[in-house]
Amino acid sequence: NQLSTIPLSISNLYDSIQNSNQQRNAFTASVKSVSSSQLALYVRAATSLQEQIVELHTLLKDLYRLCFPELDTFGLSSVEYANVVLLLKNTPKVLDSQKKSELAELLQPSTLIALSISASSSSGASLSESDLRFCTEAAQAILECTSIRKQLLNYVGELSNVVAPNIVALLGDASLAAKLLASAGSLQQLAAMPA
Repeated sequence: NQLSTIPLSISNLYDSIQNSNQQRNAFTASVKSVSSSQLALYVRAATSLQEQIVELHTLLKDLYRLCFPELDTFGLSSVEYANVVLLLKNTPKVLDSQKKSELAELLQPSTLIALSISASSSSGASLSESDLRFCTEAAQAILECTSIRKQLLNYVGELSNVVAPNIVALLGDASLAAKLLASAGSLQQLAAMPA
């Protein structure tokens, strides 16, 4: 009885592999229509998103510094900083066990300890409602832009493998190949560059 189900399982597995191959072939066919100049455009879009993230992070730090000036000293990434702001909001001095456990998921243990000590003796003041709203919106925008940029870079990596597989193989990194194509402008312009 068990033997009679094995061919069915193999058949299902084979069908699953065939469907996966068909999806991959459909993706490859749709990607082949993408030119290297379009790939360069996607890389420039990812770069533009990174510039927006940096600008938002600077604005957020400038305003949130009024509430928790010591936070700047920890060298947090823009994502870490945004998450901390969203978690602490206007009450950095009040670190209950729930906030500490949420921060533990975001930060290194040594950073968390230092942040807890700094927060308890912070010289900052409460933000106005409008300033806090701006900080919250800026932090959320940083997280959204970072997520979109990550998705875009993943897509660019997939495209690079199809548009310029030899360059990817030579460099060993699809995102680096995409950046090289973006700086050259297109695959044709890269090929025309002197050694």
